[in-house]
Amino acid sequence: MTGRSPRTAPGEEIPGTLTEPAARPMAAARPAESPSASGPATILGLQASGGNQMVNRLLAQESRTHAEPTAHSAGRTVLSVQRVPERADVGSRYDFSTRCGWIDWGHASPGLPANLIDRVRQASNAFGATPQQEFSTPDMTSTAAGVILSSASVQVRLLRALSADEVLQVSLAIFKQLSLAFETQQQWTDLIGSSSFSQEDLPSNLIGFYMAARGFTRTALTPICGVVPQEAALTEFDRRHDFRRNRDFTPIGATEPWPAELSTIDSDQATGLFEVTSISVRQGTSAHRLAPAYRVVGTVGETDLFILSWGGKTFTEADDLQVKPTYGFHEQTSGRHGHVVMIEVMPNRPQDAALFHRHGLQTPMLMPEPVLVGLSAH
Repeated sequence: MTGRSPRTAPGEEIPGTLTEPAARPMAAARPAESPSASGPATILGLQASGGNQMVNRLLAQESRTHAEPTAHSAGRTVLSVQRVPERADVGSRYDFSTRCGWIDWGHASPGLPANLIDRVRQASNAFGATPQQEFSTPDMTSTAAGVILSSASVQVRLLRALSADEVLQVSLAIFKQLSLAFETQQQWTDLIGSSSFSQEDLPSNLIGFYMAARGFTRTALTPICGVVPQEAALTEFDRRHDFRRNRDFTPIGATEPWPAELSTIDSDQATGLFEVTSISVRQGTSAHRLAPAYRVVGTVGETDLFILSWGGKTFTEADDLQVKPTYGFHEQTSGRHGHVVMIEVMPNRPQDAALFHRHGLQTPMLMPEPVLVGLSAH
């Protein structure tokens, strides 16, 4: 179903998606002595005037960010920007397990998924009784020094009433998309935290979902995941502490198969039960609303020198080139469009990948928003 591409003005807050900081303060880096680190207004003001690199330079002056387990407030997850696991945190926030790999118990928390499951269940129960309305997931948000740095939420509409099993299938499918969108937003702060797509993040998120859906506790998960004693975990940390990026929900470093107890909900079965209408993302003061898929109508792949642009390939609606966002975006000036939001996209279907290849387009690639016509995604 084709619709208008959702968007906001540069720096505009998307209504109803971002909330105030959590009531319980998060542990954060001790402010540097320089007055430049005096508060959130200063940091976000620097982003507005100097861009993300300016913010990175400021926050890099902060002392080490202290990790703290995930806090939940009004169904929202708030994470402190965090480096990869540090040795001092092994055995408290972090465990190593033979089946689930490294577990970050800040991510493996049931609060947000429980809230999401409840929202999907309520929407299903109301289906048919009232006109079906779009609803939003809880916000997944990261902070540092009291500043909201990154945020993501997903807007959804159910296509029919769901069974109890289907509520969990749909919830897991949405939760995975939310997790990927959120991790992508964290990339702009990687100079201070290397937090986006940390090796343990997505598998830990999946564990948190099962804690909400099946009632597992950390104690119960110890034998299920094969959590090893702290001494053995430290040995593992010392042996292979070069943590890698992981853009998948499959653990890296596990020595045994993923537990069957954490594989009982098949999110692939949710296809056709719901549609994503938009994805709301935020990086500091820059907020945007993305469509779940786009049709390309216009010229892409141009050579651009700010005031001039030439070349590229022009697609029409008849070409039906469809792309999906990777959830990355930034603002820039182009010769054709002036000040414009560039959205990172990749082919949506096999035939779209073939068109990319035929015309020598790189994957993924940045495309100006004016050439992207928003589509819904079932």
